[in-house]
Amino acid sequence: MTENEIRYVGFWIRFLAFIVDNIAGFILTLPLAAFITIDATQLDNPEYLADLQIKMYLMLLFFLVVIVACWKYLAATPGKLLFKAYIANAADFKPASNMQLIIRAFVYIPSFLLFGLGFFWIGVDKRKQGWHDKLARTVVVYKKPVR
Repeated sequence: MTENEIRYVGFWIRFLAFIVDNIAGFILTLPLAAFITIDATQLDNPEYLADLQIKMYLMLLFFLVVIVACWKYLAATPGKLLFKAYIANAADFKPASNMQLIIRAFVYIPSFLLFGLGFFWIGVDKRKQGWHDKLARTVVVYKKPVR
């Protein structure tokens, strides 16, 4: 693929894909969430809170691992697949490397926590890259990358 043949996926399609992914992720992690019970009488117990926090971080880590696995083996998440959108290396439009995908996953967190600005950036960037794409050197395009 050359730069002229590329159609970047914009903010609104990616936002809809994000919603689909979160619904799928919720359904997938629901069985795990059943193991996390919150006892309101224990919320002032530091040991209980530490244990609860560890369980929540493990669920988040599990969710990130599933997302990265989808990116690795499908070049997309279920939501992106629905819209025929794929993640590619920004330099050559081939599949992103494992390191790029890991960086992309972890940069999701600050992109979201900083008022979602990392995601809103997709709407103003000429290549439709969010902060996670910029730092990982990836793009989301309508053509599946091939080696």
